[in-house]
Amino acid sequence: MDIKTLAFAAASPPLPVIAALKLAGVSPSVDTSLPPDSAPAFIFSNGLKLHGTSVLLRYVGRVSGLVDFYGQNAFETGQIDEWLEYAPVLSSGPAFENGCKYIDGYLEKRSLIVGYSLSIADLAIWAGLAGSGKRWESLRKSKKYLNLARWFNSIVTEHGATLNEVIATYVSKKGLGEPSGSKSKDQSAVTDKVKNVNGGVSENLKGGNKSIAEIDLPDAEVGKVCLRFAPEPSGYLHIGHAKAALLNKYFAERY
Repeated sequence: MDIKTLAFAAASPPLPVIAALKLAGVSPSVDTSLPPDSAPAFIFSNGLKLHGTSVLLRYVGRVSGLVDFYGQNAFETGQIDEWLEYAPVLSSGPAFENGCKYIDGYLEKRSLIVGYSLSIADLAIWAGLAGSGKRWESLRKSKKYLNLARWFNSIVTEHGATLNEVIATYVSKKGLGEPSGSKSKDQSAVTDKVKNVNGGVSENLKGGNKSIAEIDLPDAEVGKVCLRFAPEPSGYLHIGHAKAALLNKYFAERY
């Protein structure tokens, strides 16, 4: 049963799935006409379908001939499943840097996410970082997360031709990290909670199910942003200062 078509919304390409297919040597046709809130799907030669980024990644991992692409045993497969559940945290603006910090600590004594071969878990984390564009590039250059940057550079060095092609085709055209106006069902699920991979403990994000707007400072570099709270000529604080204070707090935590 061959994969005939990979279908997804043009605004939210499933980067790890696309990269996994290319590395596995599978070349289905691509349909980018799905509605903006649709999960990506495989359409098979017999008309059957599978939906969801993690589901598609697992399928490619199982049918691929790549060594240990979905783990070499049941335990490693379970670890990969945990990381596939965690990876969408990187597509949630407020949780992005906390995710980077967690993964950086995890990679302190590891060369790859799971085991000793590239797996779909590596592709899921790679896609979350690379898909954020300028935001990750700024952190990568700042050397704030050395273990994560080392791992990322290693992945790109070894598989750069394929991964760079995916980024050039599906990320660069969007403006490298500029927030998209819509999110797929896979991405929107992360706004409810951030999952801890080791303990499986989830923690509600502030704001519950409400959408959280992302604001960027063009060309800003992590660690080099200075903030100022302007004085009020009358000498008195008023409600308008709350906006300035909250924005300062937001940018201080982000940069």
